[in-house]
This record gives sequence, C-alpha cells and structure tokens, in this order.
Amino acid sequence: MRFEERPRSLSLKRRENGVSGCWVERESVNFDFQVIIKALPYLQRGLSNTVLLTLLGIFLSSVLGILCTPLRISKNWLLRGFFSVYIDIFRNTPIVAQIFYLYFALPLIGIKVSAFNCGLIALVLHYNAYNIEVFRSGMEAVPGGLQEAGMALGFTYLQRLRLIVMPLALRIGLPALVNNYVSLLKNTALVSIIGVVELTFVAQDVIADKFTYLEMYTTIAGVYLTLIFGLTWFLRKIEKRYAIMM
Repeated sequence: MRFEERPRSLSLKRRENGVSGCWVERESVNFDFQVIIKALPYLQRGLSNTVLLTLLGIFLSSVLGILCTPLRISKNWLLRGFFSVYIDIFRNTPIVAQIFYLYFALPLIGIKVSAFNCGLIALVLHYNAYNIEVFRSGMEAVPGGLQEAGMALGFTYLQRLRLIVMPLALRIGLPALVNNYVSLLKNTALVSIIGVVELTFVAQDVIADKFTYLEMYTTIAGVYLTLIFGLTWFLRKIEKRYAIMM
C-alpha cells in the first residue's frame, strides 16, 4: 500500500552559541492525522491478525497445557524427562530465536506452513511451556485428602483428574495464567519479523514508505494499550470470581 508524500515543514533557527550570523536548518515536528486515516484499512487488517493470534494462542496453549501437565508429572520417567527438557528449552531461549528456527527449519523437514501459522505455532509452543508449569504447581497445591476422597468413592485416575484435581488447579493458577496471556498478546508483535501482517508489521511497512515514525508508532502504541487494558480487565474479572488464593 502506497501513501502520498507528506510535505516536510522546515524552519530556520539561529544557533545559540554566540557566533553571529550562523544559522542551522531544523525540521519542525508535525503530527499528520491524514497519514493515520489513509492507513486505517491496512491497520484494521493488522489489528484483526493480532487479535486472531492472541485468541488462538491463548486457547491452544491452554488446552495443550492441560493435556501435557499430567504427562509432565507422570510416573513414567521417559515422559517426565521429555517434557522437562521441552520446558527448559522453550523457557530459556528467546522467543525470537524460536520463531526464526521454526520458520526456517520446518520447510527443511518437509513441513510447509504459512508465516501466520508458523508464528502461531511458535507462540503456542512457547507459552504452553509456561502454562504447563502453572498447571503443575496448581495440581501440586490441591490437598491430598481430596484425591484420597476420590479414591474412596471409586473414581479412576482420569476421573479424579477431570472432576477434582484439574478444576481446582485451574482456579489456583489463574493469577499466573493472566500474566501469561497478557505477555502472549504483547509478543504477537514479534511475529512481524517473518512477515506476518499484524500491527507492528503494518506500522513498519508504512514507515518504510513515508517515514511517518511519530504517527504510526503512536497509533499502534495506543491500540496495544487498549487491547492489553481490555484483556487485563476481562481476565481480572474472571480471576476475582474464580481464583483460589492458597
């Protein structure tokens, strides 16, 4: 998308250094709202992808976390070791490196995915590692007496997990999950490095064309703040209603 050239307003100002007759050229700062208005359709597309990445990332990382947590604390040393290594790798390496690695490594093994899907996979795998540890700590905080009560009632392990342990673990881990979800929203900006058309990519694309740094970065900063405050408010409401403070 191309935009009309913005005229640059220049003014002359005497240099305050005591030297008579010395002038310097200075560019005045003008905030051009027309640039933002013309970029609105492009920004809307970026906003849609940012919101979609966030919602899918939260949902998939949460579901995977719930499914993987019992395997993380399994009595099978092979499963327990595998997930321990997976968590250490994804928690102790930069997410930017993970995005680049998946983007360039997956095609080498015959897996071809779009930039959007690759960015989504990277976000899900990264935050799944954090969510597993949140759910694990929540499960370990559930009183053992409740498990014994379930056994006394004849519940199988899966029934105890589904009906007793996991519902309580989710409520115990809600405060930490809120932080993970907000962090995921902010880090959607990083997938712009592989060409995903989200808010940061749109801003950089417009800036590369017309050098409107102030307008575009101010705009996306306001959008990100609105999204983050909205998500935080919604999640805090859920946290206050359902969270269990241990």
